[in-house]
Amino acid sequence: MNRRALRFRWAALGLSLGIASSAGAEDTFWVIGFGIRSCGDWTAARRAPSSWEALARGEWILGYVVGVAEETHIDLLRGTDADGVWAWIDNYCATDPLKTQKNAADAFITSVLRRKFP
Repeated sequence: MNRRALRFRWAALGLSLGIASSAGAEDTFWVIGFGIRSCGDWTAARRAPSSWEALARGEWILGYVVGVAEETHIDLLRGTDADGVWAWIDNYCATDPLKTQKNAADAFITSVLRRKFP
């Protein structure tokens, strides 16, 4: 099985295990899966970056960013790769462990947009 197929399987498994819903004050839509989990949980999972949980959480982030890119027609991932995105999220979550993974993904998107459209 190639790496891409393995990541997809882990993401699907992680999403099916992590399904829950939350609508925070800043959200205008429901978020399910790992997006509602804390940055502290992200950091703990990333201590074993090849674990199913770390991979599934990472794929949730990438899927969210790609979804926003599709909706906005802005290439948010040009010039980086999955490891680059995850490293950015690692840094964000290390400084604010009480935020959600969705908050981290939104902050990543905002930082990309600021670079693209100063």
